[in-house]
Amino acid sequence: MSTLELTVIDSTEGLQALEAPWRRLLVSCPANDLFLEPDWLLLWCRHFSTPGGLRVLAFHDNGELVGLAPFKIAHGAFRVLSFAGLPQSDRLDIIAAPGREDEVIHATTEWLAGSKEWDMLFLRAFGVFSQNPELLRDALHAAGRKARLEEDSVYPFLDIAHDANEGVPSHFTSKRTREFRRCRRRIGELAPTSAFREFTALDDDLAGMMGDINLNRSLKAERGETHFDRPESLAFLREASDLYARSGRLRVYGYAEEPRLLSYVLCFVAGRRMLAYITSFDKEYAAYGLGGLTILDAIHSAWEAGMEEFDFMEGDERYKYRFTETERASRRLICYNATARGGLLRLMMTCKPALQRMLQEHCVMGAPLRMVRRIYQKIIS
Repeated sequence: MSTLELTVIDSTEGLQALEAPWRRLLVSCPANDLFLEPDWLLLWCRHFSTPGGLRVLAFHDNGELVGLAPFKIAHGAFRVLSFAGLPQSDRLDIIAAPGREDEVIHATTEWLAGSKEWDMLFLRAFGVFSQNPELLRDALHAAGRKARLEEDSVYPFLDIAHDANEGVPSHFTSKRTREFRRCRRRIGELAPTSAFREFTALDDDLAGMMGDINLNRSLKAERGETHFDRPESLAFLREASDLYARSGRLRVYGYAEEPRLLSYVLCFVAGRRMLAYITSFDKEYAAYGLGGLTILDAIHSAWEAGMEEFDFMEGDERYKYRFTETERASRRLICYNATARGGLLRLMMTCKPALQRMLQEHCVMGAPLRMVRRIYQKIIS
């Protein structure tokens, strides 16, 4: 049994009280990342958490915070325990003091194995900078809970610490270099008064221009992938941008031709890493390589600012691999609890094709059929 003292926090106010020790713990943690910072997660909680929906596990040893597992719980037909911060956070983890990862994971597992308030544990975007997914899977197995790990997502990144070519990717072929020169020339012809700009704050005018690209003029808008389509997401992004701008950790790079913004890359600074959180550009210039040119100039600006890495963040979009060949990966951990609903959910998820055929063939009649159909659709959506 773990000797760590556990506190389960279910409110933003309770989590706020841990801000100072949480900040100290994260600085020394191998999994340290912007999306685990108190500034980011507390802001997320204020915007998106539901009353009583947090299940943050705080572990203390003689009064010192040594671990934090930032979970939330979604109530519905099935109770799903997942990471707080999603989907606005690209990657998450369990925070543990150096050398105490096993201890914190073991204590987390003890709580999970003893709790009956969750039916499914679903941790995605997990463990980009740690081995915690493997540790938690093994600990759950030892506690009699079957857990599985799956590949989740990739995070391409470019090392610019020792690049001798002024931040331009050193693996670029002469053909790729010529390609970007042609892009720069064509953009200059199409938008002769356009210029590359760097902003360190997101004011109303800039936010409005970025929103116009996302909602009306981008390829992402056509695919329904914009960050500006919901008021609560926009409010969170504005507040997060203001917060990080005040500490000098916001950068917005883009091409502008007054009075319009043609493209942008919204970045956050995390140590010596530049995190490209959102990118977008006017689809009118898609055929001329404006998006790629904007990223190339953003990489150069990051190099000039002393950054050691340009992080393209989550996703395997093809454009990212025009700049880099290296990537990190996250895992997804799935576990079903030893509850009646946990067992039913496990059966439904492991037998999805057979269950779907059964439902389609009306093997279950009347109201039970409608109920099972609704539950099934909720799970697979």
